[in-house]
Amino acid sequence: MPEIENEIIGMKENDEKTITVTFPSEHSVKAIAGKQVELSITLKGVKKVIEPELNDELAQKINKDFKTLNDLVEDIKKRLLENKRLQEIDRQKEELLENLLNLHEFELPETVVSKETSNLIMNFVKDAYYKGIDLKQDEYKPTKLRERFEPEAIKRVKATFLLLEIAEKENIDVSGEEIRNAIEKEAIMNGKNFEQLYKEYEEKGMLQLIKVDLLSDKVLDFLLENASIEKEDNI
Repeated sequence: MPEIENEIIGMKENDEKTITVTFPSEHSVKAIAGKQVELSITLKGVKKVIEPELNDELAQKINKDFKTLNDLVEDIKKRLLENKRLQEIDRQKEELLENLLNLHEFELPETVVSKETSNLIMNFVKDAYYKGIDLKQDEYKPTKLRERFEPEAIKRVKATFLLLEIAEKENIDVSGEEIRNAIEKEAIMNGKNFEQLYKEYEEKGMLQLIKVDLLSDKVLDFLLENASIEKEDNI
């Protein structure tokens, strides 16, 4: 926040200051949104950013496989292009899924929709709790939350049913090895032990959920590569 940053300007190491700040009404943490809060600031240290010289030595420090600065530049370009490609694929998948949902209408089991709605609400409440949001407010009453999250739950359940039906028709499946690879990738990204994470998911009965997610993504890949979407009367 600019108000806090401005107060820090001019402070020296170990300086202390108490300030009063009014948080904006749209602040993500509802407990302090639109409220005046007194903050105590202690400046632990002052650091200066020194920009390194762009040369071959810098490239070699970043990655021992880089011999020259040009190697680093080309690697960055490659990564940016790959990220852009993946973002475009994600956009196409979202658009494709939206079209599929609009083309097909069918009844959904109320119990499944209700369970998915409850899961979405539970995830929201957990996140809100950690953010310090006051869940006693009227907008967070159970009935209001259910009204808020049920449309998204319906969309998710409908998408899952639809994609699983297509997977069955097209003989698309996910192997145990693919599930393990996905969990291993997650473990590496989050710095966790693969075997422990796999066991945790297995004990919580989450392997099937992971399989469904992977299968849904696989179906969308298949449709992007091979299928043209035509409206059908029934699935």
